[in-house]
Amino acid sequence: MSDLDTATTEDLRQVMNGLLSTLSHDLRTPLSAIAGWLFLLESEKLDAAAKKRALDKIRQNVENQVRLIDDITMLSRSMTGHLQMEVAMISPLPPLEAAMEKLRATANTGLVSLPPVRVSEIGMVMADNEFLRRVFEILILHALNSTPQNGAIETAVCIRDGNVEITIADNGRGLNPAELSDIFDAFRKGDSAPDSAYPGAERSLMLAKALVDEHGGQLHASSRGRGLGTTFTLRLRCVDAQVSTVNTTNNPVAT
Repeated sequence: MSDLDTATTEDLRQVMNGLLSTLSHDLRTPLSAIAGWLFLLESEKLDAAAKKRALDKIRQNVENQVRLIDDITMLSRSMTGHLQMEVAMISPLPPLEAAMEKLRATANTGLVSLPPVRVSEIGMVMADNEFLRRVFEILILHALNSTPQNGAIETAVCIRDGNVEITIADNGRGLNPAELSDIFDAFRKGDSAPDSAYPGAERSLMLAKALVDEHGGQLHASSRGRGLGTTFTLRLRCVDAQVSTVNTTNNPVAT
C-alpha cells in the first residue's frame, strides 16, 4: 500500500470514528432524558400536572429518537447511492405547508410565531414530495431550535432566475462567518444550544443538504451575525413553462 493510500485510509478512519462518536452522543441524549423522566414517574411523587408533563417529555424524546434514526438511515442511503426517490412534477408549496403544520404545535409551545407562507410567485419543480417535506421540516426545526420565545420564523416562495426559491428565516441566535462556512458539516457543534430541544440538528442539516443535492438543487445559509437570525434559501429549477418565461436565462441553479 502506498503512502497516499495509507494516508487516505487513516483520514477515512478518523472521519468514521468522529461521526460514530457524534451520532452516539446524539442518540444517547433522548434516551437519557427518557430514563430521567421514567425515574420521576416511578417515584410516585408527582402530582397530576407533573405526571402529564413527564409523559409529554417522554413522548417528545421518543419522537426525537425516531427522527434521528430516520435521518441517519436516509443520510446513509444518500451517501451510498441507495436513496430511492419518487420524482414527479409538483408544487413545493404543499410539502412546505405540511411541514409547517406538523411543527405548528411545537412553535406554539415555544411561543414562536410561524405565520403563513408569503407567496409572490410559484412554479412547479421536479421533486420527491416526501423528501422535500423532510427538508422543510429540518430547516424549520433548526429555526425553532435557534429562535427564543416571542421570536418569529418567516417563510416565502418566489421565482428568481428560473428557479423556485424558498426561504426560511428566523430572528434567533444567528451565526458568525466561521459557523456559516461549515453549517452543513456533520461535526459542527457551534450552533447547538446547551438546552437544545432537538438533538442532532447539525446532522439533520447535513441530510437536508444531501437531499437537496439529490434533487439537483442548492441549499444556502446566510446570517448577518450573532443575534441577527439565520436564513436558509433553497433553490430548485422551475419546470413550469408559463411561469419560468418571466426569466430570460436558462442557467444552472445559482449559488
